[in-house]
Amino acid sequence: MKLKRLSLMMGVLLAASIVLSACGGNGGNTKEPETQPQEIGYLIENGRTEYKVLLSASAGTVEETAAGEFVKYVRETTGVNLETVRDDTVSPLVSERYVSIGENRLEEKVKIAHDDLNGEGYVLKTVQNSLFIVGESEVGTLFGVYDWLERALGVKFLTAEYEYIPSLSQVVLCETDVTEVPAIASRSVYYEASAFDIYLPAKQRYSNYFAVDAGAVGGNYRDRWCWDMHSLGYIVPPAEYYDEHPDWFSQKENGVPCLSNGLNDDGTLDNTDSYIRAAIAAVQTYITENPQVEYVILGQPDNPNVCNCKKCTEQLGKLEESRSAQFMLWVNAVAREVQNWLSEEGIEREIKFARTAYQWTEAAPVKRDADGNFIPINEAVVPREDVYIIFIPATGCFIHTVYDENCSVNSMGVGAYYKQWQTICNRFAIFDYNINYFDYLSWYPNLAAMQRNLRYYRDTGVNGYIMEGALGAKNIYQQDMETWVLSKLMWNPDLELNSLISEFNRYYYGEEAGKIADDFVAYLQSHFYYQSVIQDKSGNGLHTNIYADYCPWLVSAETMNEVFLDTAYSYVRQMKAVWEADGLLSQKERADYLDHLEKLEVQIDYMKYRNYDAVFPADEEVKFAFMTEFFDKLKRNGIDRLQEGGVTAEELRKTLGY
Repeated sequence: MKLKRLSLMMGVLLAASIVLSACGGNGGNTKEPETQPQEIGYLIENGRTEYKVLLSASAGTVEETAAGEFVKYVRETTGVNLETVRDDTVSPLVSERYVSIGENRLEEKVKIAHDDLNGEGYVLKTVQNSLFIVGESEVGTLFGVYDWLERALGVKFLTAEYEYIPSLSQVVLCETDVTEVPAIASRSVYYEASAFDIYLPAKQRYSNYFAVDAGAVGGNYRDRWCWDMHSLGYIVPPAEYYDEHPDWFSQKENGVPCLSNGLNDDGTLDNTDSYIRAAIAAVQTYITENPQVEYVILGQPDNPNVCNCKKCTEQLGKLEESRSAQFMLWVNAVAREVQNWLSEEGIEREIKFARTAYQWTEAAPVKRDADGNFIPINEAVVPREDVYIIFIPATGCFIHTVYDENCSVNSMGVGAYYKQWQTICNRFAIFDYNINYFDYLSWYPNLAAMQRNLRYYRDTGVNGYIMEGALGAKNIYQQDMETWVLSKLMWNPDLELNSLISEFNRYYYGEEAGKIADDFVAYLQSHFYYQSVIQDKSGNGLHTNIYADYCPWLVSAETMNEVFLDTAYSYVRQMKAVWEADGLLSQKERADYLDHLEKLEVQIDYMKYRNYDAVFPADEEVKFAFMTEFFDKLKRNGIDRLQEGGVTAEELRKTLGY
């Protein structure tokens, strides 16, 4: 979406022309010089360019995408169409004017160091007159292109439906030497707006989680981390195998595998036709058919129907009654057998495994020794060196950090479990959450804890991070804003949180209204923190959960009272007043801003809807008008569901008669 009139922030930049500079980037573990970079010349000047985009003659699909995106956004911002050439048709020199993308003959000649960048890092570097954008991987190169577009052109990839694309008359290229390394190697965020879009996640520099046919951007998260968090529910399907092998599962429908079936107490396999052998065969087949797989996820089904057969009961008795220990014994056995198979078959691939720590396997398989220190229950349940733990803090409190000792939920639950895991393992991935699944649109006060948790996870060996949001409800302001912010923090958790929120708001709402949006976010965050304290009789502060039924204060009439709602709506009125008073706004700009504001306003509307009868007088005519407009907003914004697994908004509307 192109804006003819730039915000004050961008206007200041344009006054001196837009430049690619090694100073001030947009996040990541950046190595940059402190001196002011020297100008090399104009990339674009007065509608003309002397530069060409250079690709290898053997460039891969993702590098092709990177070059295409570079050309596309330069054209959209400046109107200039850069020519793309191949390194087998020219004899490029750095003294000539090239934008070299990915690995090619010119990059090899210059020897741009781009190894050991945590998999998806990249380098932005000028040598004489040429600019090089090259990643450790092809995906890293693509991320580097999107980063350059943000740094140099001021493009902002804000949401699935809105990009800030300024109009530029000239672009100055400066001496540049930037290396970006992601703090966490594998990163993904998914909610409705990004779950199936292959380009938005790439533009925000993380991997899509769900989308298929994403080869143009390097595939999705699960191409590398195969299957999902509940893979044991389907790699050997109970519905298919139960009739012939009822001893393999706890039950036929929603059955959990019998983890002792075919597995001796010391972790070796017996000689029976067993569940574990069928699972190993399934893993081998998957590895053979999917050459891109790096991590095999082994996760328990998402239900509590555990096996209580005689053998499981006896095995658990030898493992301190720890289901997590039994699962660890099982995963170690699968990993060992698959690695032996790879070696025997001469398959030279590095395969790693990841097991979930979730619900009934959340706690680490440890016990205390005589001195009170945590030690493994036995050596057979210590994760192998090729096994990662995917820690899933579903039962945690999200208004406090996972490591907060003053939060009884976390200090006695997920936080304690994660610390116990650290005593026997230093290889982790995190599957996290950032929404109330019973109330998608209600404000979720997790921003500060989210950032601090990311720092903690980075410092404790996490190399994979997934944040799950709302599915079935796109175009929610908080989800859009937090996803953009999180996309930066996953590269560098030390970035300043409020500055990131403010940057998003300035480009999404304009300079002055963006400041009001900052105040709105701060107000909502502080309101929920305040309510958590004053409503707690113990004075320690109430907790949040990802399901409001377990923390009803979060969506109660007392919390979402009339004063709170009126104050929240006052920010909406202030933002509208800013645009009404701005005579320089075009109709298109005003319409865009109002559309963006509705994505914020519908969240306030939901919080009013949630407790309408308890908070407001029973005026049926006024209520009907509010409800009608609320459901109209849901439809306009593609918000199909208000909670996980709930009826659609249209079905709910019919039921309520609005």
